[in-house]
Amino acid sequence: MAIAYRARWLVPWNRVIPIRQGRSPPLPPDARRVKRILILGDLLGWRRRYLVDALALRWREAGHRILKRRTTRHLPDADVVILHVDRTVVPGRISDCLKSYPVVLNRQAVDISKRAISRQLVAPGDDYAGPVVVKTDANCGGLPEHPLSRYLPTRFGRGRAWAKVAAIRPDRYPVFAGKAEVPPGVWENPALVVERFLPERRDDLYYLRYWIFLGGKGWAGRLGSPQPIVKFSNAVTPEEPVEVPDALKARRTALGFDYGRFDYVEHDGEVILLDVNKTIGGAHRMDEYKDRLDDLASGIEDF
Repeated sequence: MAIAYRARWLVPWNRVIPIRQGRSPPLPPDARRVKRILILGDLLGWRRRYLVDALALRWREAGHRILKRRTTRHLPDADVVILHVDRTVVPGRISDCLKSYPVVLNRQAVDISKRAISRQLVAPGDDYAGPVVVKTDANCGGLPEHPLSRYLPTRFGRGRAWAKVAAIRPDRYPVFAGKAEVPPGVWENPALVVERFLPERRDDLYYLRYWIFLGGKGWAGRLGSPQPIVKFSNAVTPEEPVEVPDALKARRTALGFDYGRFDYVEHDGEVILLDVNKTIGGAHRMDEYKDRLDDLASGIEDF
């Protein structure tokens, strides 16, 4: 989702608040409601700004202790751990280091690849004749794992060079009229998937819905674009609030998400989950979301 951060609001990942080697001191009896919140990222985190940074400042202002780590060495005690590893699949060694912590947000959400979450996958031999879209199996176009990749669909056209594609900008996922139009190299490439293209349309626009949540708090919205791959950057309609459908809430429970963002559409009355994100990034229009973020931050009290 697109939310920007003022520099004074950011808590750099190389700064721990507070930090000491080894275990942090126990809380005094009169401060039991204060939480020690450990945000565990990793050294490969490619974004400079995350939504959790804005939440962390609100938690600190509420009196909670915020600890940040980018490695699993010398992890401190914590009441709540936020597993914030910006990778499609969280390495098992990281999950193993958190087994002793009683509360770990997104403990179960360790694989968000398209092959793990999508119900729209298409194989070459499937009996499906509708439009399709080519995406990366990895989250966010594969950019977290391949931030320096320059492979783009416009560069390779229809040839077998698609077999080498490791990353695609998510706003450039190509849509084809049918699977017969998909370049051969796509089917050969394990880094790519083909999905049924099931858009939500009204008049001449395509629509995307999103839901951001933390515990029992959150909000959902819808925006429209003339582009088939709808993003905040190409939206042309004012954002409108929407209700979160029960079917999407059920998917959240099944996927084990405590915090994150789901992108979805409603196609012919059916809820279609397109993408999930457990390390929400930041972009523009921060002031418009201040009240929503204040409320979202209070979701930490559910844990």
